[in-house]
Amino acid sequence: MVYVVWNIEDVTNIFKNWIEQKFDVIIAIAGVNKTGVGKSTLAYKLGMTSGFKSEKDLIYGRDELIQAMQDRERFIVGDEMINMGYKRDFHNIDQQELIKILNMYRDHFNILVFVVPTFWDLDKDLRKMVKIRFDVVERGFAVVHRRLNRVYDSDPWDTNVNEKIEREWVKRRLNNSKFKPK
Repeated sequence: MVYVVWNIEDVTNIFKNWIEQKFDVIIAIAGVNKTGVGKSTLAYKLGMTSGFKSEKDLIYGRDELIQAMQDRERFIVGDEMINMGYKRDFHNIDQQELIKILNMYRDHFNILVFVVPTFWDLDKDLRKMVKIRFDVVERGFAVVHRRLNRVYDSDPWDTNVNEKIEREWVKRRLNNSKFKPK
């Protein structure tokens, strides 16, 4: 298990490196079932280091996102992504179209950020596309997860292991209110 402390510039350098290597980047920023913890703010701060323009790159609708994905090397934030990719709407034809578009435009090297209340509420096919995810625990603090790339792994997010680690953090935090994980 590796614990690393990153700042905004460290993270955006990783994304820029992926783009330079001709990979697309899809990121998820989720919370811990709370509003106002800073998910959209984190997306905005990541974007500001990558040419993000909120008036054109902040997206709230599926059609708008599909249109934006046709551009190249753009930093796009799908805020309230739950409206565009909710897991219970998997049968929705527009949602299926969005998933097809995201697969088709992978060679446009966009950085796409999904901002959602809870990661697990995203459609399964959208979750599969995410390379890195941030779970915002409180303002200014997020846990970063990279997807594991194993051929026979049905859980690339290693949920059981991470759940066990988080339980230990909660126990330690209850005993020491100033506890912060490494």
